[in-house]
Amino acid sequence: MTATLRERIENTVENKSAQFRLHTIKRHIPTFTAKAIRKEVVTKAWGNVTGTRHKYTIEIGRTDGETFTFSYYDSINAYKTGQKLNIFDAIYCMMLDSNSYEFSKNFEDFVAEFGYIIDDEEQLAEAQRVFNACKNTYMKVKRTFNFHDWVVLDASCSQY
Repeated sequence: MTATLRERIENTVENKSAQFRLHTIKRHIPTFTAKAIRKEVVTKAWGNVTGTRHKYTIEIGRTDGETFTFSYYDSINAYKTGQKLNIFDAIYCMMLDSNSYEFSKNFEDFVAEFGYIIDDEEQLAEAQRVFNACKNTYMKVKRTFNFHDWVVLDASCSQY
């Protein structure tokens, strides 16, 4: 499947924005590093949609300090059209996950914020799994980056 001209233009604009934001991060955090260290093809259910996509293991951190890894799942469309990984998309998702935990007062607030409807133990377990994954990402980000770095990352991801 080939991308239409409109899709190619939109992807180019999006990639330029991502490149600028990544450049901004590296200008303010000179030791910042982010790279994919593993790529695999997975077929996974995501909500009510099942599809094949790439799963990346991303290593992020500082060259003068700690690094950590997290999983990033690209879109089904990116897999189908052969799009290369946009590392800033992974950074953006990492910050969204981290902020989702940080700005929730507790598990109940997280559940309400993201619209979980918990009618059985399976739904409760899924909501708890996502909450814990966001908490884990938050803890890794906070352990690796200082307040200045956090502000730079958060500002770079806003309005993306």
